[in-house]
Amino acid sequence: MEVRRLMATIFTISIPTYVSEAV
Repeated sequence: MEVRRLMATIFTISIPTYVSEAV
């Protein structure tokens, strides 16, 4: 179970989603 990889995946998905909602 790679926590770092999981966090990276969440970051990669959540950041673009946050930006899309902000626009």
